[in-house]
Amino acid sequence: MQAVCDPPKAVVPEEESVAIRKEDWPAINKAIEDAISPLQPRGWRKALFLLREWSVLGVTATVIIGLLTLATTLFFQATTRIQKEAT
Repeated sequence: MQAVCDPPKAVVPEEESVAIRKEDWPAINKAIEDAISPLQPRGWRKALFLLREWSVLGVTATVIIGLLTLATTLFFQATTRIQKEAT
């Protein structure tokens, strides 16, 4: 029985496929770093990127603190009213 899809042949010729030597890694890493560095935000874009990253966490913390503040205020108002009615 024949396979439905034969595996693809190697795209790179065998004589060109060699292992990367240890002394080549720093040059490869430097080339990758140089290629990525223009993509990283700078100036105002960096500030906006930081704000966009942390905004969800900031809003979540603010909402929790706000809800706790409302709950404590309502609790103290209720206990004060009950105390005034009792006297």
